[in-house]
Amino acid sequence: GRKKVKITCSKHGPFYQTVEAHSLGHGCQQCGKRQCETFMVYSEKSFELNPEMKTWTGRFYVIRMSNGNESFYKIGITKKTIHQRCIEIRRVGYNVDVISDIEMNMYDAYNREQQILMEFSDLMYVPHEKFNGQSECIVDSQLTVSKLCELVD
Repeated sequence: GRKKVKITCSKHGPFYQTVEAHSLGHGCQQCGKRQCETFMVYSEKSFELNPEMKTWTGRFYVIRMSNGNESFYKIGITKKTIHQRCIEIRRVGYNVDVISDIEMNMYDAYNREQQILMEFSDLMYVPHEKFNGQSECIVDSQLTVSKLCELVD
């Protein structure tokens, strides 16, 4: 297999991981377990239980995803770079076009994502392929494009 390197977590000390896994945003498993225990899926509850998350640097993004069978838009937030996030999505077989990518604190990004998803609640889309964030997708239509242009500058 791939060679693992020693990485030091500031909270839990050293652990071993491949360079590729670390560059994709994987980190300390103990921190990851803590995140899972506190609903690391971003929610009001996770921000309430971990107030420091509100000030984390994050990204709000809109991407257009497509393959030979379907195309749609995904609204999302991430702590990763948009490049890292798109690598994960391309692995499932989608082409990705970045429409918007804005750096802001995670709480503002979360609130913006929620606002836009509410605006599009009647245009939600369920992708054929499964991936993290698949519940935050909207149909690819002219209406979607005009609404997105108004909401995302």
